[in-house]
Amino acid sequence: MHNQWVRHDLKKNPVQKFDGVTHLYTLVITKEDTFKILIDGIVQKEGSLQEEGMFNPPFQPPEKIPDLNEKKPKNWVDQTHIPDPDDIKPSDWDENEPFLIPDYRYTKPDKWDEDALLDIVDTNVKKPDLWDDEKDGEWIQPVIPNPYCEQYGCGKWEQPQKKNPKYKGKYPQRQIKNPEYIGPWEPSLIQNPGFYVPKDLHKLIAVKGLAFDITNGGTVILFDNILISNSTSDAEQVAEKMWRQRYILEQQEEVKRLRKEKLIGKWKYIKEQWVKLRTKPLKENLMSIIQYLADNGYDHPIISIILLIIVDFAIIMPFAYLCLKCYDAKQTDQDKKILPVLFPSKQQKEENKRWQQQHELKIKQNIKLNVYIIVISTMLWSKFDDISLI
Repeated sequence: MHNQWVRHDLKKNPVQKFDGVTHLYTLVITKEDTFKILIDGIVQKEGSLQEEGMFNPPFQPPEKIPDLNEKKPKNWVDQTHIPDPDDIKPSDWDENEPFLIPDYRYTKPDKWDEDALLDIVDTNVKKPDLWDDEKDGEWIQPVIPNPYCEQYGCGKWEQPQKKNPKYKGKYPQRQIKNPEYIGPWEPSLIQNPGFYVPKDLHKLIAVKGLAFDITNGGTVILFDNILISNSTSDAEQVAEKMWRQRYILEQQEEVKRLRKEKLIGKWKYIKEQWVKLRTKPLKENLMSIIQYLADNGYDHPIISIILLIIVDFAIIMPFAYLCLKCYDAKQTDQDKKILPVLFPSKQQKEENKRWQQQHELKIKQNIKLNVYIIVISTMLWSKFDDISLI
C-alpha cells in the first residue's frame, strides 16, 4: 500500500514437535482470508487473517496513532508520590557510615613478606644437554609458585574488614500522595496516514524465496521437500507420496524404542519395590520359608514343593504382576496411540476399527486376570498365616 514491508507475527504459535521423527507442517490460506496450520495433517491453529489480536501487528493498522511531535508540558505533574516533609531524619542517623570497616582484631603476620616474588625460578630444572639455542631458541628457566608465599604469605597485606555496626544507609523517608498529581501524560491521537482497510489478504505476490526464523535452543532441525501450491489436492498427493510412509516407519521405530525403555523401566521399578519390601515385616515370613527350604528341602521334598508353590503364587507372581500394572499406570500413552493418518483410506479405517476392538478385548482380559490373581493370592496367604514354620 505504501511500498513498505511489514512483518506480521502470529501471537500464539502451535507447539512444535522435537521427537526425532519427520513431521509435515502445512499452512493453508483460503479465499475467505482464513488460515489453518496443520502438523501431520491435524489442525493445530486456525482463524482469520483479519481477526483482531491474532497477529502482531495486525494486518489492519490503527485508524489513529499518537502524535510523536507533541511534547509533554513542563508544568505537567505525573509523579504519584513525594517525600513527606514532616518525616525528618533522626539526628543520630548517619548516612555517611560505610557498610564495611577494618577489623583490627587481625594484624599482619610476622613472616608475611610484602617484597617477596609470588613466582620464582625453578632451580631444580636444568637446561637439557640436547638444547640448541640456534635451533630451539633461547632457553628460559621455568618458574614455579613461591613456596614461601604459600606457607607464610606474600604481596601487599590488606586489613580484613567486617560489617559496620553503625551502618544504616540512606534514610528511607516516608512517601505521601502528591497533591499536585495530574495523571499519566499521553500525546494526542492524530489520523494515521498509513491507515487502510485490508482486502483479499490471500492474494500474494509471486513468491521468489522462503526464510525460516527459528529459535530452538540448539536442537538440530532439517527442512526438505518444500511445496508451494494453489491446489490442496496436489499438496495432499505429494504428502501421501513423499512423507506419510516415511512417517509411519519412523513412528514404528520410535514405538519400539519407547517399549524397550519401558521394559527396562519395569524391571528397575520391580527391583526398587523389592528393596522396599525387604524392609517390611513380610521379610520375616519370606525368609522363614527360604530358611526352611534350605535346611529341610532334601529330607521333606513334598513340603518343599508345596511351599514353593505358595511362594510363587501367593507372593512372587502377584507382586511382579501388580508392580508391572502399577508401572503401566504411571506411563504415558505414547506407545498406545494410533498413528495419525493424513488421508486414511477405507481399508485403513477398517484396520483401525479392528485394532481398537482387539485392544478393548485385551484390556478386559487383563482386568479379569488381575482379579483372579488377587483373589487366589488372598486365599493362599490366609492359609499360609496359619502355618507355623519355626
